[in-house]
Amino acid sequence: MEKTHMIQNVLNILPFGIGYIKLLVNSRGETEDYMFLDMNPAFEKLTGWHRTDVLEKKASESSGVVNLAGAHWLAYFDNVVRSGKAQETTQWIEAFKRYLKITVIPDKELTFALILREASDEIMQPGGEDHEDPLPEEMSVLFNKTHDAISLVEYRNGEFHFIRNNAVHQRLTGLSDIAGMTPVQLVGEEVGAKLETYYEQCLRTGRPVGYEQSFNFEPGDRVWQTEVTPVFSGGGIRYLLCSSKDVSELKKAQKENEILTQRLHAMFNRHSAVMLIVEPVSGRIVDANPSACKFYGYTREELQCLLIHDLNVLPPDEIAKFRLMSCQEKQNFFVFPHRLRSGEIRTVDVYSCPISDGERVLLYSIIFDVTDREAYRKELSKEKEKLFTTLRSIGDGVVTTDSAGVISSLNSVAQDITGWTNDEAKGKLFTEVFHLLNEETGEPVENPIQKVLDTGRIIGLANHTVLVNRHGQYIPIADSAAPIQTENGETFGVVMVFRDVSDEKEHSRQIEFLSYHDPLTGLFNRRYVEKIMGSLDIAENLPISVIIGDINGLKITNDVFGQRAGDTLLQNVTSLLRENCNVDDLIARWGGDEFVVFMLRTSLKDAEEVIHKIMDTRIPVNGSGLLLSMSLGCASKKSMDTCIEGVMREAEESMCWIYVNIV
Repeated sequence: MEKTHMIQNVLNILPFGIGYIKLLVNSRGETEDYMFLDMNPAFEKLTGWHRTDVLEKKASESSGVVNLAGAHWLAYFDNVVRSGKAQETTQWIEAFKRYLKITVIPDKELTFALILREASDEIMQPGGEDHEDPLPEEMSVLFNKTHDAISLVEYRNGEFHFIRNNAVHQRLTGLSDIAGMTPVQLVGEEVGAKLETYYEQCLRTGRPVGYEQSFNFEPGDRVWQTEVTPVFSGGGIRYLLCSSKDVSELKKAQKENEILTQRLHAMFNRHSAVMLIVEPVSGRIVDANPSACKFYGYTREELQCLLIHDLNVLPPDEIAKFRLMSCQEKQNFFVFPHRLRSGEIRTVDVYSCPISDGERVLLYSIIFDVTDREAYRKELSKEKEKLFTTLRSIGDGVVTTDSAGVISSLNSVAQDITGWTNDEAKGKLFTEVFHLLNEETGEPVENPIQKVLDTGRIIGLANHTVLVNRHGQYIPIADSAAPIQTENGETFGVVMVFRDVSDEKEHSRQIEFLSYHDPLTGLFNRRYVEKIMGSLDIAENLPISVIIGDINGLKITNDVFGQRAGDTLLQNVTSLLRENCNVDDLIARWGGDEFVVFMLRTSLKDAEEVIHKIMDTRIPVNGSGLLLSMSLGCASKKSMDTCIEGVMREAEESMCWIYVNIV
């Protein structure tokens, strides 16, 4: 009892603090707290704690012990006690605003003694020139072999000073010698102050401190991730080892990735296009953007509970095949019918491609509602079919070209007329297939397609145009060509409609022949003579001789022998005149029984000889044996001073009767 009292007196007068502590464990034997069993007056003085507030209380529940009740200190005490070996460390205790040398001496079972002493004079004393190298030899070798930038810092005279930096640090900072420099001197006041804060934290806690900082070094702006590690020596922290990794490129890549992610996120959530992300094997909808929710009528959560074939009305097996094709990048565009929540079916364009989220491959699909387009396309297809049907059934030939005059189509009638098939003609210039000539001159006709392209107006072919088809046949045609234009009037092609007018021209020739010829004799009639009289009465045709003849007794012949006999008589007279006149002479039936002959560049004497030839000719008429009586006279125009009508009157006045034998 006396011995115990003596020990207690010794403890009470010692100049350093001594506390007696017990670790508290749970049912699994794990240390979870501790409590003070006793402490001397010096301990109370150093800590400012009172025995009555601390003893027999859990450290975690005692407000006075909170600065030594953290997980770090608990783990430290536990390790020392379980090792059975005394440990000593020097730490900055923030609550006490001082450095303390802390010694832990294990006792029995879970108890230990905690000794606290002032340590201000022992912390980071500056080393003189005779101090040993702060790094062991093996660490000194690694100091310059590592890929990290390393610097060594010491605390002296109330300031942090760099004492050494390795080759990597020198290369990245552009500074070869930083010995003696403070953080502020090295990197400036603002950044230097931050570094000192980290260094102080490492000194106070005795634990490594990590930070990330941007620097503006001479080689360029860099970002470093640094870990400050305390280097213990002589029971205290003597140096701080700063190991830095240059993460500038990593931070740049992270920034770019962050920007890209933000862009993609904004595009996905704010784009008006419908977007779905689908799991390719199961078809489960992984995600949907707001536009998809609005379009389909489901919430995002509801869509994420659906499979894609809940929207696509095609059979699931067929949809799965399309997903596989898209996943294998064999096809990335599809047109599908999709069902909305309302039950309405909409036609959509789907553009899909495989993407990876780092763990799996998904299908990213952009979807556009094209219901109206497809409806318009169907309507356009119907109109196109109607147009083709019209082109196939129309009776005229139709050819279309592009803006360069290259044929794009021929209908069946055009193929029959030209002799070219549609496949043969397509892609050829219009002029290669359509050889157009003037029927009267044989000269090429202006290309109607080019004329339309040049003018932008509808044009028609000139009269007397013929097409020389592939077989060399000359086919008279009539046509019109018109521009094919856009809504704003831009011409992008030409359509030409043409037809074979051979029958029309033949019919026109027949009508013209009948209008200018006598149908019984085939001679020109009075109408024709009056029409061309002006073109005959020119100086180049002088002298112009005119013979006028009149059949006497035509009416009696008709009455006695009949109309047929009279017609035969007129035809025989026609033959008589043709046989005795020149080929170039114009012979016309002037009236019922009158004939006129215009003999160009023919003298009066030659005209009289023709009359004498006619007088010596026998004309057979039904074998009656009667004599034919005709009156014939002639006159001649020798100068332009005489009018042709006067010459005709003179010839008529000179007529005399001639009797011709009728067999």
